[in-house]
Amino acid sequence: MTDWLTIDELAEKWRVTPDHVRGLIRTGQLTAIDISQQAGCKRQQLRIRPSDIEEFVNRRLVSARADTPPPTRRRRNGTRQWV
Repeated sequence: MTDWLTIDELAEKWRVTPDHVRGLIRTGQLTAIDISQQAGCKRQQLRIRPSDIEEFVNRRLVSARADTPPPTRRRRNGTRQWV
């Protein structure tokens, strides 16, 4: 269980705030486990499995389609777009 990450460790790894990671957990986008000793403890001790992190990342991957041409800029009504 030593390879599980804390919220702070994951936030540092992703270069986001710990609150952002907590928000992902709160909304159910990222799975975590509470390892607090007492039930109903005010301060949660959350840990995230590497497999849950990998699953989260795979769901959010975006890839460009090869058959789609890149977007182009067009002028409107014959007016100059840049000055």
